[in-house]
Amino acid sequence: MDMEMLSRVTVMAVGVEKYEYMRPLYGPGSDVDMLKQTLVLSEETALFSNEQFVEIRDPISTELREQINSYTLGRSANGDILIFYFSGHGITIANTDFGFCTRDTIIHPGVNAVLPLSVIRFNDLLESLSIMGVTPVMIIDACYSGVAGNLVAS
Repeated sequence: MDMEMLSRVTVMAVGVEKYEYMRPLYGPGSDVDMLKQTLVLSEETALFSNEQFVEIRDPISTELREQINSYTLGRSANGDILIFYFSGHGITIANTDFGFCTRDTIIHPGVNAVLPLSVIRFNDLLESLSIMGVTPVMIIDACYSGVAGNLVAS
């Protein structure tokens, strides 16, 4: 990748360990740290500057939506690349979408199902990025992440 192309890349790394309504996870924060070490800090492997790396830890759904919207609104031309890294709980939504679980994702106790308005939908993320012609690179470390892969392939 040439320097001009590298300058058009943003890495958004999301790690969610703490949940209000789901069991906590131990590791997503370390995953974000290791990704930053590899892509930004290591003299041997770094490709990006600190300004290109956005860390989001334990967000609620509105915070993550705001970060994605802010990124999309900040684009002025087609051709930017977003590397979106997510480490945390994931869930299927009606077998037609994947949901990124945030700190405030709600599981209805009566039916053991996620309330769709309390997650970030994979398709909503892709549609938001497509408005400005952003090329997404998705790295998802979550249960059910294969659902997201199937959505892109179909």
